[in-house]
Amino acid sequence: MLPDPSVSERGPFAGGAVPVPNVVIDEVLPTLKDTELRVLLVVLRQTVGWRDAKGRSKTRDWLSHSQLVRRTGRGSDAISSAIATLVKRGLITVETSAGVPLATTGERRRYLGRLYFRLGRLGENAGKSAAPRRPAKPKTTTNTLNNKKKTTTARSAALSAVRSLSNGLDGFAAKPGERWARVAAVWLPGTPAQEASQEAHSAKGAKGAHS
Repeated sequence: MLPDPSVSERGPFAGGAVPVPNVVIDEVLPTLKDTELRVLLVVLRQTVGWRDAKGRSKTRDWLSHSQLVRRTGRGSDAISSAIATLVKRGLITVETSAGVPLATTGERRRYLGRLYFRLGRLGENAGKSAAPRRPAKPKTTTNTLNNKKKTTTARSAALSAVRSLSNGLDGFAAKPGERWARVAAVWLPGTPAQEASQEAHSAKGAKGAHS
C-alpha cells in the first residue's frame, strides 16, 4: 500500500508549524538565556503560529503565569525574570485587555485582569542587547597637564637639592636613613620651611622690581 502523498509531503508539519522569523534564529537566539527563549517560543506559537478555521493568525494571546510555567517547564521566578528581560528588550509586549502596555514587573503583578502577550520588535537590531555604558573619562585640560609637569619638576629639583645637602652635612648624629628623613621633612615641597622660603624669595623679587 502506497503512503498517502498529502501526508508524506507535509512530513513533520502535518500538525501545523510555527513560522519563526529568521532574525530570531540568526541574531536573537545567541543572546537569550534558556527560559527567555522558551517564553519567546510560546508567544510565537500562540500568535503567528496559531491559525483559526480561515487560516488567520493572532496578533496577541492571553497567557497565564501557570500556563507559561507548564509549557516552558521552568519555575515561576525564572518565568518572571524572562518576561521582564524580553519586555525590556522589546522582543515581546505584555498588555491589558484594553491594550495598555505593562512595562514593569510591578505593573504586571498589580494588574488583576488577564495578561495579553504579543510579539515586539523582531526586526533590525532585535538581537542586540543594550551595550553597557563605560564610565566617562575625567576631562584633562592643558592647565592640568602643565600643573602636573611643574609639580614633578619642582619635586625632582627639591630631591636633588636635599640629596646634595644631606651628603654635605657633617657631624649629624644620626643614621644615614634618619638624616635623609629629617632633611626631606624640612625641604620637600609643601612643608612649612619650603613654603616660607618661597614666600621670602617672592617678596625679595617684588621688592627688586619696585626699586
